[in-house]
Amino acid sequence: MTTVETGETVAVVVVTFNRAALLTGMLDGLAALEHRPDAVIVVDNHSSDHTPQVLADEQARGRLPLQVIRTEENLGGAGGFHLGLRTAYEQGWDRAWLMDDDVVPAPDCLSVLMAQDEDCLTSVREDSHGRLCEKAATRFDLTHPWAIKPKTGMVEDFGTRAAMPERVEVENVAFEGFMVRRTVVEEIGLPDPSYFIFYDDVDFAIRAAAGASGRSATRCSCASSTSTSSTTWPGGRASTCIATSSRCTCGTARTQPSGSSRCSSCWPSSCWRPCAADGRRRPT
Repeated sequence: MTTVETGETVAVVVVTFNRAALLTGMLDGLAALEHRPDAVIVVDNHSSDHTPQVLADEQARGRLPLQVIRTEENLGGAGGFHLGLRTAYEQGWDRAWLMDDDVVPAPDCLSVLMAQDEDCLTSVREDSHGRLCEKAATRFDLTHPWAIKPKTGMVEDFGTRAAMPERVEVENVAFEGFMVRRTVVEEIGLPDPSYFIFYDDVDFAIRAAAGASGRSATRCSCASSTSTSSTTWPGGRASTCIATSSRCTCGTARTQPSGSSRCSSCWPSSCWRPCAADGRRRPT
């Protein structure tokens, strides 16, 4: 299905691991969307609970254009989103909507996002009581490596979604309702699987925004969550846009759309490869 506003297709990319109950609610939310996605790609990170049965039952019901990728080992969230987004990109979808298994979008959430002519969008989360709990940074200072907490401002600082301006500049996002156009993937590559479970989404957002002028959040789409884990933040409303560029986090120009785009000066790792464009080394 395409949209009237942009005529673009969209694939939902979900990564799940051993949270079958949450996944069930999330799939129900996707099935209730007013804008039907063209594909729903679920990466099952080798779950050991009844996640495979949940997905098999959903495929039998036929409510969603569901594709299931079961990995041979747990790739972590980073590896899962790398695989899922790569699959969506290779299948030719115009946009990909990335989310964890504890996110439940409101019926109009995808419609609102698809109506925005932006390269990157994301939902902004609320808890079940309507409290804004979105951790996307409004200030994220990477110029001082000695700073213990580079994030000094967050969307949740507004208190409520109603209190947010129509657009709020943001400097990173989470893969809990993040939408990206394929042109961004062409420019900066895929999420970096080496993060395994944490900060792959922040890295991707920083790479997308590096060198660009426009980054903002708008109060328009709505999602929620059934998660009660202390490691996740439930809910979500609004959408953000992040302009894109093909530059390294440190500002170094790059030309290769690989899974990682940072140069050796901002990746303290021994697993680097030389960049054919300028000879500087970047992580594999």
